[in-house]
Amino acid sequence: MRNQALMLIFLFTLLVSSKAIADLDSASQTIERARNAIAKAEAVVSLIPETSPELDYVVQLLNETSKDWNTALNSFNEAKMCAVKISETSNESLKEDYKVLLDVCKQLTQTHANAVIISTSYVRVLAHERLDQLDTIQSSIDEIAQVKKLVLDNANYTKKVITAKYQ
Repeated sequence: MRNQALMLIFLFTLLVSSKAIADLDSASQTIERARNAIAKAEAVVSLIPETSPELDYVVQLLNETSKDWNTALNSFNEAKMCAVKISETSNESLKEDYKVLLDVCKQLTQTHANAVIISTSYVRVLAHERLDQLDTIQSSIDEIAQVKKLVLDNANYTKKVITAKYQ
């Protein structure tokens, strides 16, 4: 009977770890899509004329994109650490807290990586002079900015609450 219980605990731990890895796979795919979007934008940014009225905005947008990229990467690294902690700890309460942290880190990763993808699409569209699409992308940039704020506020609150539990 004891061996069966140990086997069930082992299988449960394996399933939890697999779910954490699957969560990381999704975030990893989003990071990779953002990385590809950056490479595509880098390849065409020089096509934007220096006299373009959009150039100042593009510089500002690329600065924000750089911050989004750093946030996505940092959050992804935090998510990987949470996945490791989930598989290493036997304390169920701590494990649940790490799962919550994994979720918020994954949300941060995906939201900011998606912001990178949207912002770099603006650069690509402008470089290829498909100006009729700029308004649509600008709307998406505005919307993702609001989503980033909500996700960041949620992550900060969640981290604060979990940290307070252990102080």
